[in-house]
Order: sequence, then structure tokens, then C-alpha cells
Amino acid sequence: MEYAAYGRAIALSSAPIVGLYRFGDEFQIYPAPVGSPTTNHIEATYPFIIEVKYMATDQGKQLEMGFIEPDWINQSRRVDRINHVLLWLTTLTAFQLVFPKQRSSWFRSDSDRHVDPFPLPQWGTEAYILREIGPCIEAFTEPDYAAIQHTEIHEYHSRIGLILGHEFDLPDSITELLKDVISLDAEATETFLSACLLFRQAIDLWQCYSSLSFASAVSALETLIDYNHRELKLERCGTCGQERYRVVKKFLDFCLQYGVGNRKDLYQEYKKAFSKIYSIRSALLHTGKLMHDDLYCPTIGTWDNFEEREQHRTLLRLYRICALNWLRATAAEQRVKRVG
Repeated sequence: MEYAAYGRAIALSSAPIVGLYRFGDEFQIYPAPVGSPTTNHIEATYPFIIEVKYMATDQGKQLEMGFIEPDWINQSRRVDRINHVLLWLTTLTAFQLVFPKQRSSWFRSDSDRHVDPFPLPQWGTEAYILREIGPCIEAFTEPDYAAIQHTEIHEYHSRIGLILGHEFDLPDSITELLKDVISLDAEATETFLSACLLFRQAIDLWQCYSSLSFASAVSALETLIDYNHRELKLERCGTCGQERYRVVKKFLDFCLQYGVGNRKDLYQEYKKAFSKIYSIRSALLHTGKLMHDDLYCPTIGTWDNFEEREQHRTLLRLYRICALNWLRATAAEQRVKRVG
């Protein structure tokens, strides 16, 4: 038997969350308790609390490797639901929201940066844990915070990059967008989650592996593109077997449709920009021509890789715009089909 249950976790945001946002009876986010460890480092992430509703079960499951207890199943469902919400918000907002990564590495405390003699590195595990924040709760809590600021969506997504000191805010249409997300059927839901995950990987990899980041962002778009072409019978060349509807044309058509919309006067201008993005992607994946930042140590004042970085920023913004418009269009189409 399945029943509604509630879970909670500490997550991290690329900007401080100082208010409350609750999406119906699905989830809510709000600040970590006063006094929780934090920092104002320029590349820092900031802790917050996320609470979700998920469907739990009181029955175990028999698999070939053995019997899985209901507690294990429910733990997996709780973590999956939290991760899915964080993925949605990373696409629908201008920020990255993630679980603390459970990985180990050598590290040195920032507080020791100017100590002499130079401190020795230590081995440690990346984590953020608060003893008082347990994973299971009876129902949503009632935190006493003002609502998170909402910003008009066109202004919101016109911002370029993160502004130092800027607090986490939401587009004014966030609730309608989330309603669209939960209205998708199973196939579209999996497609959207896959695109969100690829995009989050693109953000995560940007600073250390820009080539992989760029390829992941394009793949996020291609995930949505593939969904739109899932029912089309592909014509193939009788000689080489390649699709007659070329992959580059699919990419350009999709980006123009969901990234530019009805502004036909802008098509030629943006078509060149989108073609450049796909040519970079093709060079990365098919010729091994990596991006400048991966091959050379960045030099202060150099303009050698300025154009590549601008293409990268354009791609990340393009994904978010296309993903939001794809979500709206797909949800609307499915609502019409259900009514019909």
C-alpha cells in the first residue's frame, strides 16, 4: 500500500536563500537554521532546507538479488524526489541547486591561505550535515520567513551570469512553470529530467572541464529535440544510411522555434549564432578539438578565449530559454489531448 510521506534534506544553492517558497503540497525551500556554517567566498555555495512530499510504501520488493525492505525503497524514493525538485529548479531559475557531493579529495582551509609556513593539505570528504535536520518529517514545517522575491521573467532571464552578493530569487511565473512540470506524462517527465541533469552537469563542469560542459549543454537541448521527433518516421539515405532530416537542421529548427519564437526578422542573425554553437559541439565530439580553457592555463588579460566563453554563456542561456518554452508548449499540448 502506498501513502503520502514527507522528507527533508540540506541542499546547496549558488546564491543565498533568505526567504520561503512553497509549491502547493509538493515541496518547499527555506533558509538553513540561524548559525549554520556559511561563507561569503566568491565561488561558495549556500545551505538551505528542502522539504518534499513523496509516495512511500509499506511493502517490500522481491528481486533476484534478494528482498528489499520498505525502508530502503522509501529512502530511495525520498532522495529521488528531492533530487528531481533540485533539477527542476536548476533549469527554471537562474541558479544551481544541488545535494552536497559525497566525494573525497585533498583540501586546504581557506582560513589558512595566508599562514606561514604554508599549511599541509588534508584528506577529507565534501559534505554538509546538520544533526538537527533529520530526513523524515510528519508534514511540512511552518518556517517563519517572508516569501522569496519574485522577478518578472523576461528581466529575470535577461541577466548575464551571477551578480556577486545577489540573493536567490525566482521568476514571477515559477508556480505556473512547476504546474506544467508535474502535469507532464511519464515520457515527457523523463525527457525533461534528463535534460535538466545534463544541464546541471554542464554548469558543474564549466570551471574545470569547459569542453565537457559545452557538450553536455548541447546534449541537454538534443534530449528535448529527440522527444519532439520521437514519432517521426526517419527517411534514410539508401547509400550511406544517414537521416535525411539532418541533425544540424533539427538543432537549428528547435532553437529558432523555442529560442526566438515568432520574431522571423531575427532568424538569420540567430541562425548564425546557433550554427556556431553546433559547430563547436561537433568539433569537440568528432575531432577532439578541445576548448581553449582546457588546453591552456588562463592568463590574466588575454583575449584568446573570449569568443569561446561568450559562446558558452550564450549556450547556457539558450538552453534555459528553450527548455522553458518547450515545457510550456509540451504541457499545453498534453492538456489539449487529455481534454479531447
